[in-house]
Amino acid sequence: MSAEGDMKATPREARETAASNMLYQLHQKAKEKIAEQGSGTPDAALALPY
Repeated sequence: MSAEGDMKATPREARETAASNMLYQLHQKAKEKIAEQGSGTPDAALALPY
C-alpha cells in the first residue's frame, strides 16, 4: 500500500514497498538497541558507508 493507502499497481512496486518497510523496521530496531546500550551517538553508529 502506498502512503495514501492505495494498493500498489504492480508486483514490483509491492516488493519495493515491502523491502523499504522492512529496512525501516530494521533501522528502528537498531536505534532502539543502541539506545538500550547507552551509546551517545546512535545515528553515527547506524550511518551507511556510502
